Amino acid sequence: MSLGWLAVKNVRHAPVRTAILALGLSVAVAAALLFFGFTRHTYWSLAETFARSGQGHIQVAAADWFESPEPDQHRTSVEELRAFERVLNEQLGERVVASTVRRDLTGLVAFEGRSGVFLGVGTEPSAEGGLAPLAPLVAGVSLSEAPPNGVILGQPLAQRLGAHPGDWVTVLVTTDDGLTNAADFQLVGLVRTGVRTLDRTLARFPLDASLSLTAAVEADVLVVALKDTDDTDFVMEAARQLTTEHPGLAVRPWYEQAHYYIAVKALYDRIFGIFQLLMLAVAGLAMSHAVAAVVVQRRAEIALLRVIGLKRRQILWLFLSEGALLGLLGGMGGVILANLVATVTASLGGIPMPPPPGFADGYSAQFHLAAWGYLVVLPTTLIVAMAASSAPAVRASRGALSRALMTALLLLSMLPTSASAQDRLARADAANALPVDQVCTVQLLVTEGENKVAWEVNIKGTRSLARTLSLPAERAQVVLYDGDQTWFQTAAMRGPMRIGTSQRLAGRLPLADLMARPLAERWEITEERVDTVLVQARPGGTGAYASAELDFEGDQLVAARMAGPSGRVVHSATWNWREDSVQVEITGARNRGGTTVVTATKPRCEPGELAIDAADLGGLLSPG
Repeated sequence: MSLGWLAVKNVRHAPVRTAILALGLSVAVAAALLFFGFTRHTYWSLAETFARSGQGHIQVAAADWFESPEPDQHRTSVEELRAFERVLNEQLGERVVASTVRRDLTGLVAFEGRSGVFLGVGTEPSAEGGLAPLAPLVAGVSLSEAPPNGVILGQPLAQRLGAHPGDWVTVLVTTDDGLTNAADFQLVGLVRTGVRTLDRTLARFPLDASLSLTAAVEADVLVVALKDTDDTDFVMEAARQLTTEHPGLAVRPWYEQAHYYIAVKALYDRIFGIFQLLMLAVAGLAMSHAVAAVVVQRRAEIALLRVIGLKRRQILWLFLSEGALLGLLGGMGGVILANLVATVTASLGGIPMPPPPGFADGYSAQFHLAAWGYLVVLPTTLIVAMAASSAPAVRASRGALSRALMTALLLLSMLPTSASAQDRLARADAANALPVDQVCTVQLLVTEGENKVAWEVNIKGTRSLARTLSLPAERAQVVLYDGDQTWFQTAAMRGPMRIGTSQRLAGRLPLADLMARPLAERWEITEERVDTVLVQARPGGTGAYASAELDFEGDQLVAARMAGPSGRVVHSATWNWREDSVQVEITGARNRGGTTVVTATKPRCEPGELAIDAADLGGLLSPG
């Protein structure tokens, strides 16, 4: 059985624990996705506000016009810009919503003794709606429905003048020749972009009227508005190719001209980045604590895995695999939850937000869940889940309780209970000492520092059943060996888990090889001295150790040194015999937790059957 499949079984066998951890991760993933979606909507709103408020998605002008502090000194002839516009529109077709040559002009506007400064633009009246759909009229009509000498003013500017649609205002400007010129225009409409400073000075004129007023044959820029903002780069490339036929012209996209957008995006990037890091840190810490709590609840299970042969690195990999599975489950749940929230929010019209700095109107926030958000959040969640599981997994792989259970099983295999045993090795082997036709019960108390765990083990022949007596109900454990396979179940599991001899976790060492017959059948005597017996694993055998040195005083085992395949001693034990029990103190070569003490009562045997089935293990989890 692979560790990956064992991780799947662990996750599946503890549905409540899995659901709680997965739910916590799902909420974190949904929050991260929604946060990404909110930032995407914010950036999209800023971009659309700039591009669809009259500035266009791309601008074409003289190369020096874009960077010069005096752009009015680098204007381009209206005819050249219009020729460029015709060719570009023919190539792009439906990608273009509107385009116009634009002339900027400044001056004074007066009405009945009141005046104000305006920053005006002259555009083609037919392109007005497509260029500025986000700056709607609040009163009056558009330039396309107005007479040639109509003008539209920002609502705050008109209020300052006291003018209303239908009134005639006087416009005073300086011509390109340096002269002063004035003309009367009819106020046909009021507009509000939402930007206070802009609305206080905004004025829109028909292009021909603005050229006539300034006595100009040159304009500032060609502005092109697109149907889809995502087409900006494609249109930029087409426009750049056209500039080869119009030397001196250059093309700029909206995101290079939107200085406010660039500044706000840089600010939001830092703020959102900090919040995203905090969210990931909180999610990682929460999962780390949750996994640490799970490790505490599963200490007996971890001990059993160590007993059947798993190495520390495999325990670590097992918990990392479970963390990855929880990350996948949490990721899928988070995606579903995020899409549900986004859908409900969209159906309700969005989340009302206050006006951004410098704006007069609020907006409705939405969640734009895009592929790049999934590509960032989901792998990050997987990494965070595995990282959060790593520290508890390391502690689990080093847990001293695994030695305690190993000690208990070794003790069972070495209890001398019959004076008629044929030799010292048989007298140290529970399988030979216990009657095969009776059920024998042994009470165990495993002590490590402040930690004490009481066990009850029932043995008949090759079958054995062990369960905890002193652990809380939520940490109780039952272990069953049925002569072929090992089953174990904890309170957190929905059903028993099977580990058979053919399911090579880390070798062929089922629990019963230690519990029933690790010495007499799997080991053979290599040397017998006065009070010491040396044994080693038989060729092809699968005992826990490669060799052992057992010391006796008469018929009683008093010490043992158990060595691994490399010959290094990995366990040393000392037996203290009492009238009704035996106490064993075990230390190890890498025993960082101190001495493990196991006290076992002498077996109590009586006729009976050990008829428990794996399916019934759940009913034995309650102590007593």
